[in-house]
This record gives sequence, C-alpha cells and structure tokens, in this order.
Amino acid sequence: MGVKSIARIVAIISSGLMMVALCNAQSQGGNTGTLRAGVGTVLPQSQPPSPVVEQPKPEPEPVDTSPTVIKPGIPPKEMGGTYRIQVGAYTIVLNAVAAFDKVREAGLSPLYERNGEYLRVVLTNVKPEEVSAIAEKLGKVGFRTAFIRAEGEEW
Repeated sequence: MGVKSIARIVAIISSGLMMVALCNAQSQGGNTGTLRAGVGTVLPQSQPPSPVVEQPKPEPEPVDTSPTVIKPGIPPKEMGGTYRIQVGAYTIVLNAVAAFDKVREAGLSPLYERNGEYLRVVLTNVKPEEVSAIAEKLGKVGFRTAFIRAEGEEW
C-alpha cells in the first residue's frame, strides 16, 4: 500500500486563547508513522496582539537622465572626420558585458576593444554631428561620462 498523508486541524485551548496546530499523520501498511505538529506562539491574556502598521514605502530616487558628458568635449561639426567614443573601460568582463548591453539598450551599436588588462566598450565611426544625440541616448541609460577621440588616434 502507498504512503497516505492525513491532515487534521487540532484546536487547543490554553490560557483562554485558542491555538491551531496542523498535524500530519503518515501511515504505511496500516501502521501509524511519524506524527508532526506545528505549534504557534500563545500570547498571555494581558497583552493583546499589536496592530499591524504598514510602513510607508520610500520614494525611489530620481534617475539622472541628463546627457553624458563627453570629454574632452564635443568636436565642432565643421571638423569633419570620424570619432570613437569610449563609454567605459573594465577589468571585470561581466561589467563590460553589462555596459555593452546598456549601450545597445540605448539603440546604439557598441564594440569591445582590448587594451592591456582593460576591455573597453566603444562606439566607432561617429560623425561630429552625431555626438550630441549619442550623449543624450547614453545619459538616458545611466552613463555620466564618456571619452572621445578621432579615429586612428591613441588614447
């Protein structure tokens, strides 16, 4: 015969208060197995239960969505050429991946760039007239500062 579980609710009167315990009796082959009982806490009669007071939830801190600061500065549109924007440089790969994903979330197409022990997240072939819009997008996903250089220049 298989294992059967029988649940019984037992009311126990103690010190004028009622306590409920849920007992599980297991039997196998007609023999009574282990009896388990969960017992609650009984408060003395002189102490009524405290009312539940719901705590106010703290206001979430406002997210700064201001444009990313581009250092050393946004190049004039008449400069021409293309630029590379470094969003971040990371020694922990998971942090680089998280930054990469946030840049993609902003609708941009980032790349990884290895530099010694650092893994950079960069945007390449950026035209001067695109830099301000990119700074806006990066700011909306939480990047506060990024660095720009002309394509082909070293950092």
